[in-house]
Amino acid sequence: KGALSNAMLKIFDALSNDAISFLQTHPVVSEVGVQDRPCATQAQVEVWEVRNKPFKLPDDYKAFLAISDGVTVRWSLRLKTESKPFGMMHINPLEKVNLLHCPEHENGIHPLPDAGSATADRKVAAFDLDAECVQGRVAFLYRPGRRQEVNAAGTLEPWERRPEVWFQDLSCRWSFLADSFADYFRLLFSHLGVPQWQYAFTNAGMAPAAQHWLAFFCPERSALAAEQRSQQVAPDSRRARRRASSKGTASRRGASRGSAGIGATSMQGGRQQRR
Repeated sequence: KGALSNAMLKIFDALSNDAISFLQTHPVVSEVGVQDRPCATQAQVEVWEVRNKPFKLPDDYKAFLAISDGVTVRWSLRLKTESKPFGMMHINPLEKVNLLHCPEHENGIHPLPDAGSATADRKVAAFDLDAECVQGRVAFLYRPGRRQEVNAAGTLEPWERRPEVWFQDLSCRWSFLADSFADYFRLLFSHLGVPQWQYAFTNAGMAPAAQHWLAFFCPERSALAAEQRSQQVAPDSRRARRRASSKGTASRRGASRGSAGIGATSMQGGRQQRR
């Protein structure tokens, strides 16, 4: 755990310092404000896990809590005559990592991912990770169908202590963001909290204005998002072409069967239809 805490400290320091330094020196950015908090105690962690049993906080998030109980970085755009609040990177303090109420899941409209694997003893659950997000909800997602994996200590990690980080957009659909809290933390700070950056990981994609600002502040992340988007679209296009091809084949076969034994004129029409 000590090694994990040191690793998380390096990630926290490197990403936060790099992001804050970049923003503070950017010509169109102003009013960069940082709010970190004293670390959470082991007693607070234990209270959370008792209250939310059987779910456990992942070790990398506990290592983060040992550094700071949440963090918030806000920054503004420098306009001609004023500054406008714009970007934010936020991680909830532990007391706000609460179970999310998802009526669309209960109604079966947009169920939580892996809900089909849930049982009375193995329930899927989402816990709020960013209460400041206005474009949707970022959450720890516990999926009962997730397989056990061997951790750094060589022991199996059950699903109850291995949440992923997912994003629920404003249409209530869920999209995968990161396999772990540490990976999500990297994503958050590498996107500088540009509004709607999470939509780069959804099927809907980012709005044009959001794409512009991401390309302006984070050109590498924008290029990567565009590449990922093209990879998502390409399989869909291939499937659409295959469906169209299969329909065309079925139509041609049906025309061929229908023309059999009817006469030369019908056979000629079938050949023209096949062309």
